[in-house]
Formats: sequence, C-alpha cells, structure tokens
Amino acid sequence: MPGLNISHDTLDDLPESINPRDLYTERDGKFVLTGVSGLKTQADVDAIKGFLKTEREEHKATKLKYHDFHDVDVEKYNADMLRLAELEVLTKGTQEEFDAKLEGLTEARVRSRLSPLERDAKKSTEAMATMNEELVTLRAEKSGRVILDNLRLTAADAKLPAESMPDAELLAQNIFTLDETTGRPITKVNQLGFTDGVEADVFMQELREKRAHWWPESRGGNAPGSRGGSAFPNNPFSGAHWNVTEQGRVFKEQGRDKAEQMAKAGGTTFGGPRPEKK
Repeated sequence: MPGLNISHDTLDDLPESINPRDLYTERDGKFVLTGVSGLKTQADVDAIKGFLKTEREEHKATKLKYHDFHDVDVEKYNADMLRLAELEVLTKGTQEEFDAKLEGLTEARVRSRLSPLERDAKKSTEAMATMNEELVTLRAEKSGRVILDNLRLTAADAKLPAESMPDAELLAQNIFTLDETTGRPITKVNQLGFTDGVEADVFMQELREKRAHWWPESRGGNAPGSRGGSAFPNNPFSGAHWNVTEQGRVFKEQGRDKAEQMAKAGGTTFGGPRPEKK
C-alpha cells in the first residue's frame, strides 16, 4: 500500500483510502511512523544534534589549545624556526667549534646585509659626483656670462672697436672673477700687470694704457686720451694724469668704492699722495 509523502504537489495526489495503522512499523517495542516519505524521526534529529555537539566541543577544544597562537606572524614564526634549526646545528660540538661556526655565520650575515647598502652607497656617491661636476660647470658658465656681459657694457662706453673685442674678452676670462660678497666681476691677482680687485671700468682705463693699439689712432675722437663715451678715460689718481678735481668727481658720482679702486689702480690710495709718473 502506498504511503504518504511529507508534501504533495496537489491534493489530488493524496491516497483516496489509507489505513492509519498501515503508516506505523513496530521497532524496539514501539510503533514508529514510517508510512510518510521524507519524514525525519526523532532518532535522526537526535543523531544530528549529537554530531553537532561533538563538533562544537572539538572546535572549542582546538580553539582553546591554540589560543596563544591566534595573533602569531606566520612569516616571523617560520623565520624563527629556521633560526632555531641553525642554532641547534651550531650548538653541536665543542665550544671552539661553536665559536668558529658562530663567527662564520655572523660574517656571512653581515656581508649579506652590507652588500645592498654598499651598492646603494656607491650609486649615491657616483650620482653626487656627477651632480657636483654639473654644478661646477654651470657655475663656471654663469660666471663667464656675467663677466663678459659686464665687460661688453664697459667696452661700449669706452668705444672699444669691435675688432678688438675678442682679445678683450679672452683677457677678461683670464683675469676676472666674481666677488664673493657683491657677486660683481673684479680682477684677480694676475701676472699681466693689471691691478687686482678692481671692476671692469677701471680695468678698461688700464687697458687703454697697456693695450693702446686696440684703439687705432685713425678713429680720431675715440683714440686713447679722448674722453669719448667714458667719463674718465685717464685715471685721475695716476701720476701721469693726477687731477684732484676729477678725483672728487669720481667720489661724488661713483662712490667711495670706485674711487678707492681707481686710486689703487693708479698706485695710491683714496686721499693719499700723488704717485710717481710712469
């Protein structure tokens, strides 16, 4: 006789006639409902509960057992285990053997740690050297531009002919430097007979005397000795062109520093005695 299902798609699926007694089966002295397909018995439920209880207890026991390791860094733990293995190897043998092994291991570890640092340090040193070289080059280029620009302005005031400019520029590059305080071009100590520590306008006056052929006589009013575009073509502080009035004019129009430079170029000091004629 067909039994009942735990569920049916329609009521038409229900058996038209069924004896309730046919739905029970005797087991262990009791009648158990077995005539309904898919129906779980209390025994089945109890078995599942027992299984779940056992699983929970085992999980709790495992969690309690490994509680102290719940926040352990696995990578660090593995590294420590490897280190422990190394130490176990090291501790075998005599004290001398242990010391030798420890020293070798230490040196190896130090070398492995230092190698990348040394490589980085070498690269940094090389990069710094390159940067310093580039900086020196840039400073030299900048200094050269400032010196030549300053000289060209002064040469224009002194009416230096264009054909003499290349020689004047080459000379200036050899004897001019930038003052560390003011940043302006001044002459440095040289073996060419020019006064050191003076600016380009004073240098240009000395240049008229020492390189007179750079101003050809054919230029008439622009020849040496003519005022041309320069306010002081001849140094009023020199023995040959001593002129107290012009000295005062230099001091008034260009300041004490310029007057002291011109006096130094003339072989005296500002306010000092007239030097011998040369």
